[in-house]
Formats: sequence, C-alpha cells, structure tokens
Amino acid sequence: MHLAAFLLPGQKVPFFHVGFTILSAVSVVQTIDSLKALQDRASIKWVNDILLEDSKVSGVIAHTLTQGDAVTGAVLGIGVNVETTPRVKRDPFVPGVISLRDVLPDPALCNQQFVFNRLIAIISQNYRKLLAGRYDELLNFYRKRSLIIGKNVVIYADPMEGDPEEEIIRGEVEAIGENLELYLKGISTPVTRGRLLFE
Repeated sequence: MHLAAFLLPGQKVPFFHVGFTILSAVSVVQTIDSLKALQDRASIKWVNDILLEDSKVSGVIAHTLTQGDAVTGAVLGIGVNVETTPRVKRDPFVPGVISLRDVLPDPALCNQQFVFNRLIAIISQNYRKLLAGRYDELLNFYRKRSLIIGKNVVIYADPMEGDPEEEIIRGEVEAIGENLELYLKGISTPVTRGRLLFE
C-alpha cells in the first residue's frame, strides 16, 4: 500500500522539520498495534523505517513547504507491506522484508482497505495533536518504540550526501533528542543524519 497525504496546516508548527516524519512513523506503528495479535510488536529503526519480526514492513518520508513562520503544506509518503511481501534487493540496511499477512493469523484483518481505513483515522488524530502543540506526545511514543536505544550502531553517510560506504561514527545509542538527533555514549556531538546499521 502506497499513500501520499497532502496536508495544509496553514500555521506555525513547532519542530515541523521532524514532526511530520514522526507523525508518519508513529501512525504506522499505532495502526499495526491496532491489529489483533500485533500489539507492541512493531518498532522504529532510526530514522524512518518500521520493523516487524526484525524485517522492514514500512517506510515513511515527509516534505514540508513553509512561508515565513507558517507551514503551508506537508506531504506524507507512507508505504506499508500489507498483503504481499515485495521483492526488494537485500543489503545490510534492509536485511529482511515482511508483510502484515506474513505474521497475522487471520488474513481478513490485513487487507488493504482495512489497514488503509485504520491508518487514515490514526493519521488524522496525530495530525490534530501536532497542530495543537502536542509534539512531545508523538516524540515520546517514537522514543518508546525505538529499536536502537541501548544498541551499538554504526552510522554511514547518506548516499544522497556522500559515499554510502563512508563510516561517520559508531557507538552505543543513549538517547534520541527532540529533533531526532542521536546521542552516543561518550560522544559529545549528536548524530543528525546518515544511515544506521546495528554493530
């Protein structure tokens, strides 16, 4: 299932540069939580992958338009593997791929229409929270369901910004900051971009 949602906030949105990515990721996880037998099983791999059974089930992305202090538009891009598992070239960053149907005992609960309706309703709820200044609620949920806190990771350059083989830094993730930056144990400068692998 591929979803592109265009939103028109027309107002100032604190932390908008990461808020819409968090909104998307949290909404997918909460949608999966709402499906029988899958509660608390999905997790977020920094920054925008959703994993289930240690395999990627969803990815999200967000872009915003601003004018002055106001966010005039936001596009949420969300992909969820619902009924089929796509053929994806595996690499260290995406070692496995899975669909909801692979893990749900009742296939009737994981058709695209059912998941779409749940996802749209939850996006709407979380969008209202973001506009109402309740960013912390979404961020705290993101942190709670993060797969990486307490794990040893290696951060590589983003292929759009440099050599994807270039290692930037490695260490144990202690915390995720309010702008989704990573704080590694014993390292004062936070990590703000890159691709993450578990060490």
